[in-house]
Amino acid sequence: MKVKSFISAIVKSLIITITCVNIYADTDENPLSVETDKLLIKFSNTGADPVQLISYYPSKASSQTASAFSNPVDPAIIRFIISDDPELNIRLSELKYTIDREENGQSIVVRFTSEHLEEAVYFERIYKISKQSYLIEVVFRICGEDSERFAKSHNFKIATGHGKSFMPKSFPGFSGSMERLRRIYLNEGKVDNLYKFSEKNQSDTLKEDQWAGFRNRFWAFLIQPKGFNVLLKQGKETAHNEMYFNLPAQQDEFSFCIYAGPIDYSELKNKAPGLSKLIFTHLWFWMRWLCFGLLFLLNFLIRLAGNHGIAIIFLSVSVKIIMLPLVKVAEKWQEEVNEKKSRLQPFIDEIKVKYKGEEQNRRILELHKQHNISPLFTLKSLFSALIQIPFFIAAYDMLSESIALRGVRFLWIEDLSLPDRLLQLPFYIPFLGEHLNLLPFLMTGITLLTSWYFQDASLSKSLLKKQKRNLYIMAVLFFILFYTFPAGMVLYWTTNNFFSLIKTLKRDKRPGFLK
Repeated sequence: MKVKSFISAIVKSLIITITCVNIYADTDENPLSVETDKLLIKFSNTGADPVQLISYYPSKASSQTASAFSNPVDPAIIRFIISDDPELNIRLSELKYTIDREENGQSIVVRFTSEHLEEAVYFERIYKISKQSYLIEVVFRICGEDSERFAKSHNFKIATGHGKSFMPKSFPGFSGSMERLRRIYLNEGKVDNLYKFSEKNQSDTLKEDQWAGFRNRFWAFLIQPKGFNVLLKQGKETAHNEMYFNLPAQQDEFSFCIYAGPIDYSELKNKAPGLSKLIFTHLWFWMRWLCFGLLFLLNFLIRLAGNHGIAIIFLSVSVKIIMLPLVKVAEKWQEEVNEKKSRLQPFIDEIKVKYKGEEQNRRILELHKQHNISPLFTLKSLFSALIQIPFFIAAYDMLSESIALRGVRFLWIEDLSLPDRLLQLPFYIPFLGEHLNLLPFLMTGITLLTSWYFQDASLSKSLLKKQKRNLYIMAVLFFILFYTFPAGMVLYWTTNNFFSLIKTLKRDKRPGFLK
């Protein structure tokens, strides 16, 4: 029995020794890593700061894209700072920590406990990392018998920011407006730029139910104080990729919630309530609902087709079918306008040759009166544009912000969220870039072909010629506009133009009354 007890004691000692060696190896040599299906976080050897943060979408197991909010070469994404004593703050950043890690079905909790900064003062940092979402709860706590005095005698702040890898890439043309970084805050269901919240060197209060942080086209890094208000410092002295939260005085514990993940409706709506306002924020409420309608339809078609590119094609067809009754009415009104315009145009041209100024206007008005036609009859033709423009804008915003298209291949297109980039050119074209994008050429070719075959029996020959000229000009303008747009968006519009061509070719070419 004594031999067994002796052996058992030796084994326990070895286990304790190995455990201690592992802990100090993690804290002194290799950074501690915590990984879930959504997030990867690495902590610094000293200071217990999160020095690397990577998010996976839709998950690590089936990731189609990922975003590095920060890397080890960048400042830590969140840092606790003693703001009134630089030397003491340096000592704080050099403290070593012991690590306690707990895990359950919902989250991973990592507790860092520091060595003493002063005789009776040490620190705890607790990170609660959700397994099912992109939320991280962070607690900074001043501990020890002298913690109350220490908290009252110093000022503290939180520094937070993103790394260089979070900065959007620069793109030529109009697509450059999509790839931009914004500093934002959420207040009472609204999303605003931070320059409205705090201009120049001013400070303002961020309340406990508000979020502030950074977002790019597809990802957001936001922080929210829990149980207290903070002063958000925004000014010339802050770096473009950082912001500071001045913490309340005489308090020894500070809790924050961080969202570091995709701007995805289902993720935000179900797991980060309140943050769904990040989606389509700049649109009127009815336009937002139209975008959401197209988004839900696209997601349904993706599940149905099993292919994102085919789903976009089906989406374009579905929108055409949905709009068909309204388009029929618009076309009927357009034909009425064209017939009246063709009937009046020869007389108007004659009046313009013979008369000028006020007399010309008077005779044109008399002409409308003689034919019992309102001078405002052409406004009826605007109905077609009025019903198509909202769908165009909604499709533009939905497809440009849809992270579901990020990193998805289709045919020769490597990424539907970027231009299709068939070939790289040996030179740079101003505004158009250095890649040959095939889809805009296909889209424009179909549009030019549609314009070439366009016929309208309600138009006179001169008006038809003018109409075709306008269509050619529009085709060129749309080519320039769409050339650097994401391939998913150009695919949607190319499909739309293709069915317009089919419709033009099948149109009944009845002999017009002016032929």
